[in-house]
Amino acid sequence: MATLQAEIRAKEAEIIERNKGKPTLSRAGLARELGTGEISAIKWAAERGIGFPVGARIRYEARQVAKYIVQERGMY
Repeated sequence: MATLQAEIRAKEAEIIERNKGKPTLSRAGLARELGTGEISAIKWAAERGIGFPVGARIRYEARQVAKYIVQERGMY
């Protein structure tokens, strides 16, 4: 279990670094991380129940994105 947590933290740090130090992602940033288009990325996030409104936009926490990426891709 410690390995899983370490991988999630490492992936989160990578995402934040690529996102210029910001802990949240836009739709475009989420799509870049997933390697898909924006519509597919939005559907992916909706299926997992991640994302929160900031004004009229939806943002995605790097920690949650990292957690699902690591778990689903078996990166641990």
